[in-house]
Amino acid sequence: METTTKTKRGRKAVVIHWPDGQFTTKDVADSTKLSKVSIQLKITSAIGRQELVVVGKQKTSQIGRPYVVYTRTVSPSNALTSNA
Repeated sequence: METTTKTKRGRKAVVIHWPDGQFTTKDVADSTKLSKVSIQLKITSAIGRQELVVVGKQKTSQIGRPYVVYTRTVSPSNALTSNA
């Protein structure tokens, strides 16, 4: 009996490079081809991995939900090099 390796099926994962500074899901949606739902799922998983942090909320107009503002977390290696 031969051993075979299973190949992954489906599309390859899209890697998103998060913007520098503060951003909203709309900012990321304007720069990529992904849907807003896919972007929100990637943001939620990045928050779980502590790559992103919720900064606050940006008020829209009088009607509608506010936008949540995110920023990248500072990794310890980047903090050491920026202070030197």
